[in-house]
Amino acid sequence: MDIFIVGGSGRVGLELAKSLSDKNHNVTVGSRSPEKIETDGFHTAKLDLTQSVAEAAESIGKVDLIYFVAGSRGKDLLQIDAFGAVKTMLAAEKNNIKRYIMLSAYESLNPDAWEEKPYSDLKEYYQAKYLADKYLMDSTKLDWTILQAVALEEEEGNGKGDHATEQSVAIPDVGLALAELAEQDNTIGKVVTISNGDKDITSLFKDA
Repeated sequence: MDIFIVGGSGRVGLELAKSLSDKNHNVTVGSRSPEKIETDGFHTAKLDLTQSVAEAAESIGKVDLIYFVAGSRGKDLLQIDAFGAVKTMLAAEKNNIKRYIMLSAYESLNPDAWEEKPYSDLKEYYQAKYLADKYLMDSTKLDWTILQAVALEEEEGNGKGDHATEQSVAIPDVGLALAELAEQDNTIGKVVTISNGDKDITSLFKDA
């Protein structure tokens, strides 16, 4: 497939690009500063989420699948994490792209959970993810999948995981899980979760 990764220069995005390239997909990584990305089997394109929907659509072009894995790390939640995501959904529809996979956070769709730690420390982040996730689910006609990840950890992956049974997940395993979703149409229209665990990620979502 031809695949575009929004936010592909981040920690998860680069792991995702590598996993997809290993599966022989044609991958383009979108970033505000593509010249800073060390490419290894994939392409790059300039994409600034503060620009217009039309400009985003032009950057993305005609592909089979869009991933949204971008994040401002709390610096610009409205422009990037919330409305930046919405812009790419609108761009997908403008370009007649149907498949869209969103990386989100565990409990992003459960506001009651945000009143307690650890979620309460990141409440504004969860609010932004909620708005983006709900727009994708309720206001588009895209073939969407949302992957809710627990706390991301800078640790080596092992290709294993589970459905949010642990409180953390290795970043490489999130990238692998996202890559698996590209080939699993049974997850369309579903919210699935990922954490560290002892199950093979390649088969984790087959019964989603």
